[in-house]
Formats: sequence, structure tokens, C-alpha cells
Amino acid sequence: MEREPNALIDEVEHGAELSELRALGLVVRDPYEGKWFLHDPQHVWREQVARGLDEITAAVERIEQLPRLLAMLPRQHGGQGGIRILNDKDEANQAMLRAEAAATKYIWTAQPIDRPVKTMQARTPKDVANIKRGIALRTIYKESARTRPHQAEWAAAVAEAGAEVRTTSKPFLRMVIIDGSTVLVSNYLDLAANGEPSRNAAVLVTHPEVIAFLVEVYGMQWRDADPWLSGHDIRLPKTVISQRQREIMIGLTAGKTQTGIGRDLGLSERTVRAELRALFELYGVQSEFALGRAFERSETARRAGTPSDGEASPSPQEYD
Repeated sequence: MEREPNALIDEVEHGAELSELRALGLVVRDPYEGKWFLHDPQHVWREQVARGLDEITAAVERIEQLPRLLAMLPRQHGGQGGIRILNDKDEANQAMLRAEAAATKYIWTAQPIDRPVKTMQARTPKDVANIKRGIALRTIYKESARTRPHQAEWAAAVAEAGAEVRTTSKPFLRMVIIDGSTVLVSNYLDLAANGEPSRNAAVLVTHPEVIAFLVEVYGMQWRDADPWLSGHDIRLPKTVISQRQREIMIGLTAGKTQTGIGRDLGLSERTVRAELRALFELYGVQSEFALGRAFERSETARRAGTPSDGEASPSPQEYD
């Protein structure tokens, strides 16, 4: 693997950051000198992307084998366990409403499709109400959702209530998992004209073994996604920093050292360190890596701005 020139890490000064970098595979120890060096981040990124895509591809292949797997399973009777095909959107929405109302533990969703303003406006109060009654909410969206004001507004509202929201630029499968006992997934035997699963149909899964597999698939997708708004991120859209702090953060996220940032901005290294200490406290993080991630999410939320008032919310389309 390529190594960044002159990227020596001081283990004493940056012990906490070094642990994070090691976990991410961004540093290597020289076996002869015993020193730590940064890998080329672009090379590491390419490797991680390739590995992540391989995992997603494998998961998609397993999902595509689902019909064959289901055909091999013993038929269930009396409505206990099994598979139910939902042939239209109304039927899917009604099934979703019943399962959501019966939820007692958690609701996990993955939505790779763009959701319209009215749908998000309708979902916000329902999701907040579910969280307030003790339901843990997790949601995965496409990375592009960060640029849409109505989705940013929804994310801020549910995150403030306690939800976890993540986004990813990689392909992922649409699904809703409720309490680990009910799952709605797309019907890959009912395809639209573009070759994608129809948005007007779904499969309701209650078979325990199949659900266990789908929960594992969701877990892979969740681990591969980046946090958007959760925990200390709740305050990021309202975080205000000075122009000098913003320029320091731009340099930091570009991979520059504190010395290099100070040289570029005409500041002493001591001043740069003082500004970074203030930013650590402001964002509630403890390492430069976490600070960079928090700053990037804050800037994304800031650029998204505040959405304008829309029309009155319609009846919710839960699976839409």
C-alpha cells in the first residue's frame, strides 16, 4: 500500500487519534523504526469502497436467491410465519400501518428512493410520536438526501427526538424491519419498466429464518453508511463558527497539519491549536478525525438551509 511522504505520527502526542486511524486502516507501523506513518488516504478509500461494493453485491445476490429459498421452505398454515405478496401500494401501506401500530421495540428502514415533500411532511409527526412511545428508529437514505431541505428538516426533527439517521452513496436494498418479527421488502419478481422492483408492490415477511437473514443484510447496510444526524450531531445545523475557524477546518479536512494550516492562514501554531480546542468543545468530539466528520456534516446541513413552508400534509403513504 502507498505511504504518504513525511506523514510521521507522534504516538505520544496523538495517541487517541492514532487508535482511530489504526482502526480505519489509515496508518502502518514501520517494522524497522517502530514509527507510525499515514497511508495514502485515496488508496485506502479506493480499497474500502471496493470492499464495501463487494459486500453489497454479495448481499444483493443473496436477496435475488430469496424466491428459490422460499420455495424450499415448508409451507406454514394458520397464518403463523411465512410470506405474503402485497400486490398494490394501498395493500402495502395498510400492512405497514398495522405493523407500525403493533411495534413495541424498534423500526428500522432503508429507503433508496427519493421521497417527496408531502410524504416526508406526513412522516415527521408519526415518527416522532413513535419515538416518544419508546420505539427506536433507524433510517438509511441515499447520500443525496442531505441536499434536500425537506429531508434535512425531517432528519433534524427525528434526530432531536432520538432517532438515528445514516446515508450512503453505495447501492442498498429497500426494506422496513419492525421488532425483528415483521419485514417489508421490494418484490424482485414484480419489476417496473426500468428493471427496478415496482414501487406499487411489496413482500411481507414473517418467517423467522428469513427475517434473521434480512436483519443481517440490514446490519451490513447500516454499518456501511455514515451518520447524518444523531447524538451530538443534533445541534450541528445550528452551530455557528467564525470564518477563521471555518478556514482552519477546511485545511484540516484537506489533510493539512496544524503547522501547515497556520502557515497558509498567517497564524501561529499556538493560535491554530487554541481554535481547534474551542471547536472540539463546540462540536462535542475528542479527535481531529471526529471533528472533521462533524464539521462536514454541519456544513452540509448549513448549505441545505431551512425549507420553505409546504402544503398541508396529506394522509401518510407509509411504504412510499
